[in-house]
Amino acid sequence: MAGHAPVSHPGMEWYYAGGEKPVGPISEAQFNQLVSAGTIRPETLVWNAGMKDWLPLQSLPPRSSSSGVPPLAGMLCAECRQTFSTTEMVQLGSTWICARCKPVFLQRLIEGAPQPTSVSVWRQGKSLVAAAGVELPCRCARCNGPVSRPPIKRTLYWHQSWIYLLILLSILIYIIVAIIVRKKAVAHIPLCDAHRRQRWVFIAVSWALALLGPILFVIAVGGPIVSGGEMMLGLVMVISGIFLGVWKGSLVSTRKIDGDKVWINGFCREYLDGLPEWRG
Repeated sequence: MAGHAPVSHPGMEWYYAGGEKPVGPISEAQFNQLVSAGTIRPETLVWNAGMKDWLPLQSLPPRSSSSGVPPLAGMLCAECRQTFSTTEMVQLGSTWICARCKPVFLQRLIEGAPQPTSVSVWRQGKSLVAAAGVELPCRCARCNGPVSRPPIKRTLYWHQSWIYLLILLSILIYIIVAIIVRKKAVAHIPLCDAHRRQRWVFIAVSWALALLGPILFVIAVGGPIVSGGEMMLGLVMVISGIFLGVWKGSLVSTRKIDGDKVWINGFCREYLDGLPEWRG
């Protein structure tokens, strides 16, 4: 990555990326306090007069005690967004990757997938905020565990909530309007092997219920004696199958799409805790 090591001297003024506009100038003492407090994180873009370009704090060369900038406890892995000692990581170009994520990272590079960036994925409450189509940190969305297989690609759709009121007029009108005005975004959802298997079990069970329910309903109606109990059981099986498929089969849900950003629900708290706070 282009850029020079920061030149440190008394009175050095720093700037850092805070939301839509840079914050600064601030003194070295203030800068050190913000780093220690966690306001300026390893992935935060910083700049001073001794640097050619803005760089993430973690990309700066190791600082000595005389530099005035407190050294980081480690580097932030660009894949899983966890902090590790540099002895446990490898630097590939300008990117630091932990040993666990290295195989997946290299495989994605071979396949031509875009490299993860440190400023394109955030958290806001219970939602993950990401630039549309960006590669998410390579951790399981359900348990935050390691992921060994490529993420699952999903196209997400969203429209304003008031459009649901059209259902009161006609479901057909609602469907037509929703298709016209909806926004969409592509997301790549990482899952560990255990949660992939669990998801497919729920999908298989939901399909079985949805298919067996109508069969039972037809048998109850077409038999010599119409059985109200079997008809009700068939109806319950169909509804249960649909509910189970939507609830457990769906990977994530869309909270909002605004411009090139998408707000996604369905990621576990541990996963979200490893992301910087959205300040847009």
